[in-house]
Amino acid sequence: MFKVFIADGARAIRDDIEKRLLPLDDIMVVGKAKDAYEALEGIKESKPAIIILEKDLPEAGALNVLKSLQFKCIGSFVIILCQSKGDVDRKKLQNLGANYFLDKVAELGKIYELIQDRVIESKEIIRLHRQNF
Repeated sequence: MFKVFIADGARAIRDDIEKRLLPLDDIMVVGKAKDAYEALEGIKESKPAIIILEKDLPEAGALNVLKSLQFKCIGSFVIILCQSKGDVDRKKLQNLGANYFLDKVAELGKIYELIQDRVIESKEIIRLHRQNF
């Protein structure tokens, strides 16, 4: 089971993402947050495999959340939701662990496919690892 944490200032977006992930058997949404403070607490507590963060998350933003989580979410797959892909300081976010960037409006529909691919990839890595040991 892959744990997912969703942090976005808009309840409708959080609920929409959760609804999109429901059909995935190996996914469990372990928490949702409306701001950076809730996100930090929830991520530390739940230790999710997949973290979805709004770039402009209220109170501190994704950049500060990732800075605060440094080394606590190593191995987590981090998706950053942006208003537009062009406004993102990708390099800083990538250096802090962001793996993928989605336009919050135009590309939200891709989140199901992206997470499904990540789960399949992770399962294959686990299978190969078990074969070799």
